[in-house]
Amino acid sequence: MSVRIKEILVKNLGPIVKPVSFKLGLINLLYGRNETGKTLLVEFLIRSLFRNKKPWMLRPIKGSGKVVVEGITDKPVEFNPASKYKLEDHFDNKIPGLPPDFSKLLVVKGAELEFGSVEGGIDQQIIKQYLSSKGVFEKIEKNIPAIIKKTRFEGREILGPNQGDIKIRSELGSKIEHLNELVNRINEEYSGGYRTELEKRRVELQTQKDDLTAAKQHLAFRLSKEIEELKMHLNRIDITALSEAGNNILSFETKLKDLVNKKEDQKNARLKSIHYHWLKIAKNNYEKLTRKAVRAPITFLLILTFLSIIASIVSMMFKLNTVSIIAVFLTLILFAVYSIFKIRTTAGSHARLEKESLEKEFKNRFNRDLESSTQIEEILLHLDEQHKKSEFLKEQIEKEGSALEELNIKISNFFKESDGKVIDHDNRQAVPGKWMEKIASEKTRIKKLTDLSKEKEIELAPLDVDKTDYKEEGNDKAYSKEKFKDVKLKLQEIENSLTDHDNKLESLKQSICHITSSETFENWEDILTAFYKERDETISGYKKITAGIIGQFIVHEVLEELRSEEDIKIIDSFKSKTIQGPLFALTGRYKEITFEDERLIVKDDYNDFLFKDLSTGAAEQILLALRIGFSSRLLAKDRLFLILDDSFQYSDWKRRPLSVEMMGELAKNGWQIICFTMDDHIKDLFKKTGKQFGNEFKFFELE
Repeated sequence: MSVRIKEILVKNLGPIVKPVSFKLGLINLLYGRNETGKTLLVEFLIRSLFRNKKPWMLRPIKGSGKVVVEGITDKPVEFNPASKYKLEDHFDNKIPGLPPDFSKLLVVKGAELEFGSVEGGIDQQIIKQYLSSKGVFEKIEKNIPAIIKKTRFEGREILGPNQGDIKIRSELGSKIEHLNELVNRINEEYSGGYRTELEKRRVELQTQKDDLTAAKQHLAFRLSKEIEELKMHLNRIDITALSEAGNNILSFETKLKDLVNKKEDQKNARLKSIHYHWLKIAKNNYEKLTRKAVRAPITFLLILTFLSIIASIVSMMFKLNTVSIIAVFLTLILFAVYSIFKIRTTAGSHARLEKESLEKEFKNRFNRDLESSTQIEEILLHLDEQHKKSEFLKEQIEKEGSALEELNIKISNFFKESDGKVIDHDNRQAVPGKWMEKIASEKTRIKKLTDLSKEKEIELAPLDVDKTDYKEEGNDKAYSKEKFKDVKLKLQEIENSLTDHDNKLESLKQSICHITSSETFENWEDILTAFYKERDETISGYKKITAGIIGQFIVHEVLEELRSEEDIKIIDSFKSKTIQGPLFALTGRYKEITFEDERLIVKDDYNDFLFKDLSTGAAEQILLALRIGFSSRLLAKDRLFLILDDSFQYSDWKRRPLSVEMMGELAKNGWQIICFTMDDHIKDLFKKTGKQFGNEFKFFELE
């Protein structure tokens, strides 16, 4: 992969005021005299591309712009001084152990070819940064306290001197245990534990109480309305009239019963004296017929008269005038008597027939023979008593019947006139036989209404609900005195438990405030927020220091194993083509570089030279060669860019062409070369070398 700068866009950058765009190729030369903005442009690149800017001692910059880099991803990536992500962020995962001074490999500013502020610009530590992990390990190990190196592990326990991080970790562990105890108390007593259950139960009971209270208020309203309705019905009833009607009915029934009895007695008496009038008449007739039915001596009179006639005839025959006269006179008298008796005898015959008829009727009526007038008188005497009784009872019946009818009318009128005032049902007219049934039914209804009203009042009184609290609308809850009492009792118990629990919470609060330095009058939320923050920070600190101890211990152990291998690795790295190739190509003389007793030694075919004793030009060439070699080793097959700011101005004129030619060779291998210079000789050398690159050579002149 070849990573290269595609374009640089800047404005208001020192002398570069107007917007300028530098579209770069593979090998680029930016030429300009002093004060044309070359160095500012290089610093702009450093600010935009790299994370670590401290080694460069950059000047404040006010310009703006961006650097477009391609090859990092599928699309070009833009960088600017304010970019959050820099070039190293894209290479951290790809290049393990990326040196912190990554920019020192890719940027040579001015004549500062050295890698650090050490004598000669490079030493063993700097070499280790770029050729192995030993430099990094040594820097890490310097940060590992001696206490950690004396630490040992037994199971999950970290044992060591009670000093430094070990002591801090132990204190943090004890603090965490205490904090966890408080967390358990918080969970049990405040948030997720006992108090939560109590509060939840309190809310449930309070809801039940409110529902039952509302149900009670509605029940009180409903009972009061029912009582009003019952009293309204009772007020419509004339109790006095009803009682009077009841008494009248009782009186009516008593008198009616008595009247019925009298009618029965009168009937019996009338039946017993039914022959009274007939017998009374029959008595007189019987006496008369008895007298008329007596037989006259009519035969005797007829004989006497016949004898008297004979005497008269005889006397007249014998001319006995006196006797004849007496005889005629006697005959006339006897004949007159005989005629009378004859008439009487004829009448007596009729009387006898009538008497016989009367006696026969008597027998039919009294089932016995009529023997004498005395017998009739005796029977008539008994019948007279029954007749008189019948007549007396008849007179009473008529009077009492009239009074009873008046009472009947009065009672009937009561039922008719009641019209719902007393008898509150559809059939408002009662019949005599059902009067008391109606009255009794109404009295029963009145008693039921009265009893029901009292029951409602008795049911309403214990509710103890003020009329102003009555609720017309009810809920779906049924009021129960026992349940209300039970809920109220349980709610009081819960509230008492909450009070006790809150006292415990106050103690817990004080313990937490002691840790968080909060005030107890602050609300729980703020205190708990501070507590959990303190706990999280403590746990984080504990984990961090534990991880640090473990990490430092492991690193120390690993470093100890690697330490003996590092020098061999460094020597092997110096012998690689990635280091020796650029070294010989740039110097044309030196073929090998190595360390002896931490001194950098450069070798040619004949001699070994201390790096610090070389000339400036030779040292610059060697440092540039190392920079190229280090970059190649770090990036393997990847190619980046080199930014050179007047990098060859201190090289002698013989070595300059070699350096520029080496830049050309790097460009051929995929490296992008960006050279800033004010030197005409270097400009000419780059133009000469750049011809072979055609359009990939870009020349820019700053004015």
